[in-house]
Amino acid sequence: MHKLKELVLNNKVVLLFGLLCIAAIYTAQNPLTFVAGELFTRIGRNGFMVLALLIPVLAGMGLNFGIVIGAIAAQIAVFWTVYWGYTGSEGFLLCLLLSTPIAIFFGWLVGRMFNKMKGAEMIAGLVLGYFADGLYQLFFLYIIGGIIPVYNERLIISGGIGVKNTIDLTGNLKYSLDNVPMLHIVKIVLAVLAVVSLIKIILGVVKKNPLGHRSWIVLGAAPIAYALTFVPAIKEYLSSDRLLLLHAVLSGLGAVIVWQSWLIVSNKIRRRKEYSLIRPLVYMAIAVGGCLLTYIKPVEKILLYVKIPVTTYLCIVALCLF
Repeated sequence: MHKLKELVLNNKVVLLFGLLCIAAIYTAQNPLTFVAGELFTRIGRNGFMVLALLIPVLAGMGLNFGIVIGAIAAQIAVFWTVYWGYTGSEGFLLCLLLSTPIAIFFGWLVGRMFNKMKGAEMIAGLVLGYFADGLYQLFFLYIIGGIIPVYNERLIISGGIGVKNTIDLTGNLKYSLDNVPMLHIVKIVLAVLAVVSLIKIILGVVKKNPLGHRSWIVLGAAPIAYALTFVPAIKEYLSSDRLLLLHAVLSGLGAVIVWQSWLIVSNKIRRRKEYSLIRPLVYMAIAVGGCLLTYIKPVEKILLYVKIPVTTYLCIVALCLF
């Protein structure tokens, strides 16, 4: 009872937020399918950005230490990408290639300044943000169009000098991550696995180190898996950029069962006496219970209604693992 009370007190903000959400859903009288669809849309839209902002915080930078300047570097890259007409995943990758060196250069300048103002980094970061915003507006409202000729009615205001307050990303960078087909992701992952395994094998041969069977197995399995993507049924399924939530849940629960089964078998083969079966069996029981819950009609209706963008959620998972 004491532990339960402590758990509730430690998570009172989260519990209060959950109760407010339940009350709002009940009051609005919206169908659960609509609420679930909007919920997963917003998790995909905002989760990637929030997790990306946590990286500098975990690195010890703080919210005021250069995030504004990093955003400026990104917006410079987005402007030129849109101006040059790149769209989709190609445009997104170009934004990464352009913004990364700009952000590194800005970060180097900010770091040099902070090293000269040790003990006053917070104030320096705040003032630097305001100063950088002034340079940002000078660049986008006067230099572009006034000094650097830019001819694009969608980007430049009617006077010909300065960028519009709002740039419409529809048709170029909007949903660039959401619209990447699963087939492209599978091909990229297989190619990376094959290249990494080949490099490991070559390094092992050069250094004359004994290699395990894992690299050879991955190198042999990657072409087979790639060949399977040409099977019409598999190719048609992977050509979609959205994954039905039911399939995602069942795939995740199935992966948990397979992984825990593998742990049990591998530890039994190695005869590890200290290995306990309780934890994997509990995980497997929870996974089986989750599978059974999908047969409940309201739950099944929601899972069959919601489709999640695969690439966006994979990026969120990658950031969580990072």
